[in-house]
Amino acid sequence: MGEKRMNNPEAFIQRLESNNFILQQQIEGLTHADSLVQVEFPGRCLNWIVGHVVTYRDEMLRVLDGEVVWDNHRHELYFINTSDDLDAAPPVAFPQILDDWCVGQNRLLALLNHALPNDMNALSSDGERTVGQRISALVWHETYHVGQTEIVRQLVEQAMARP
Repeated sequence: MGEKRMNNPEAFIQRLESNNFILQQQIEGLTHADSLVQVEFPGRCLNWIVGHVVTYRDEMLRVLDGEVVWDNHRHELYFINTSDDLDAAPPVAFPQILDDWCVGQNRLLALLNHALPNDMNALSSDGERTVGQRISALVWHETYHVGQTEIVRQLVEQAMARP
């Protein structure tokens, strides 16, 4: 059954739509300044988390032969193991990240709506895994980070409430 879901574009669509719903709830009413509040333990701010997910959505778009949203410079700012030192590279404005998230969402859903299960069985550009296996791993990664937004939002609200 796991292999079947890994090759089902509709299952990916459902997961991406769920992630979008959760993210939209967590970021509602937050400003760019709110998105930059650092948590008090080793972790990332909301700006980085959401920007990081946009970079991985671009990877999904590449796997599906779609048009990416961000250029290489933005990918470097939000890719894995980048610094949270905001003096090192100015972050992208949070409203822009959210707009780009929506662009990526629309592109991914359009591609997946036209994909067939057989498309998911094709060998991906990495030459090792199928398209479905790569998309499955990338969607899992996204879901992990979208889950983090609930905790970080609560910490941001606490930090903003302090005198």
